[in-house]
Amino acid sequence: MTASNFLLLLSSDLKDIYDPSEISAIGRVVIDHLHRISAAPISAEREWSDSTSALAESIRIELKHGKPLQYVLQEAWFDDRLFYVDPSVLIPRPETEELLDWIKKDHADHTKINKILEVGTGSGILSISLKKAFPLTEVTGLDISAAALEVAQKNSSRHGESVVFKKMDFTNEAQWRDLPPVDMLISNPPYITEEERPLIPSNVIDHEPALALFVPSNDPLQFYRSIGQFGRDKLNPGGRIYVEIHESRGRETANLFESLGYSVVTRTDMQGKQRMIRAERKD
Repeated sequence: MTASNFLLLLSSDLKDIYDPSEISAIGRVVIDHLHRISAAPISAEREWSDSTSALAESIRIELKHGKPLQYVLQEAWFDDRLFYVDPSVLIPRPETEELLDWIKKDHADHTKINKILEVGTGSGILSISLKKAFPLTEVTGLDISAAALEVAQKNSSRHGESVVFKKMDFTNEAQWRDLPPVDMLISNPPYITEEERPLIPSNVIDHEPALALFVPSNDPLQFYRSIGQFGRDKLNPGGRIYVEIHESRGRETANLFESLGYSVVTRTDMQGKQRMIRAERKD
């Protein structure tokens, strides 16, 4: 098999799943992955080794059956670094990188940030990236999923960062007593209601962890309420909360934080959708 043959087969396999530009992007990522795995140049017409051809074929079959590329390759790029991912954690989204960039720009003088807490750390990419950006800061990531925390710890070891990961149900206020005061709280919590499940693409529903996606339809802001209430007790003076939000509930989420006494800024993502909030504690 050659790269040209592979890309033609891939295009045919995925034409009913992705648009042509997405298929082209997927092809480039797979070729890059094969190049790194084989440690050999991959040209358009040069025949691959048997082992590379076999790996390419297994990747193509999984993609053909709708499995997301990142889970097939067990890797995803975030903040110019390669992280391990599997179906126990969400696939990194571009808007999470936008949130990271916002935090870094807001806190160029990061010596004033001593402790950061991430609620729902998943693969740990945000906590680890913040530890890279703020090396003197103590960063802790929480998650209710033991499997997700294993992924986060694997990524922390891979990138040589000493992030603390803990298993916790953050909606259980009794467990907050085990957490210290913090200067910043970050989160991309579940915010899709069960009623919205039919609107979510099948490649997400069928493969990504429901625990990290869905909330009860009668209380879509439950995690934001817990985060805001936690901040009233545990966020240091002048501390800030940064969260990703549902694009259709920006005003509602902002109102919740404002009702809890925060000064709120809502930001749109690159697609012009309200997707992020910064809530600052008033003192």
